[in-house]
Amino acid sequence: MKHKTPFNKTGVKFFTDRVIADTMNRLDYGQELNDISVKVGNRFIAVPMCPESYENLCTFLKQTLEDIEQC
Repeated sequence: MKHKTPFNKTGVKFFTDRVIADTMNRLDYGQELNDISVKVGNRFIAVPMCPESYENLCTFLKQTLEDIEQC
């Protein structure tokens, strides 16, 4: 199921909080972790989920939001 989240401060916080909660739930039940999926146009890449990639995702989203707000 897809859940589209608005790209604003509240949306980014909600998204990152839910991703970590979903990941922890998968770990609790011994399930494979979801990849981080990046899509631009018809191009797609899947980044394996690990603590560092999650941290980098959070940093990227917050920095991009700040950059957009300054435009």
